[in-house]
Amino acid sequence: MLLQYKRYIITQQQQVVVTHKHTHKEKNMFNQAIDTVQSGKKVIVNTFVKDEVVQKELIKLIEAQTKFYQGWVDTTLTLAQTLVSSFKDTVYKGAK
Repeated sequence: MLLQYKRYIITQQQQVVVTHKHTHKEKNMFNQAIDTVQSGKKVIVNTFVKDEVVQKELIKLIEAQTKFYQGWVDTTLTLAQTLVSSFKDTVYKGAK
């Protein structure tokens, strides 16, 4: 029983390492989605807003939103990595 438990822990650790390696890829995936949505907003603003002053301000707002959302994704993924790593360490110490 103890041997099966230790094998389970080792398997879980390997999965955590694999998950950890893919985080950069996930970040890029989220940033691409954010960029797509924000680019759509810019197209709508450029198409329907005729006043150049208002148009410029709306574009500034959209760019600020883009930076905010990308920062939020980065922070969230870093937090998730930290929690998984901490959980892995806690479980591994408990298995010894």
